[in-house]
Amino acid sequence: MAQYIARGLQYVAIFFMATGEKFIGQYHSSGKVIKTFCQQCGSNLVSYLEDKPDTLGVPVSALEGSDAALLN
Repeated sequence: MAQYIARGLQYVAIFFMATGEKFIGQYHSSGKVIKTFCQQCGSNLVSYLEDKPDTLGVPVSALEGSDAALLN
């Protein structure tokens, strides 16, 4: 498992999971951060900040194709 992960910030209103929502787990990692992960393979997914509910952190490695260029 990598010690570091590159994340881009995205507005919740324009982000969606294309597939696999039923396999997503979550936990409080520290303070007001909720991290999500794939329950099948353990991959890190998005992070939610409780004090910024309109923004989430998206791991760049989870994006395919030109989607990475769409992060704000």
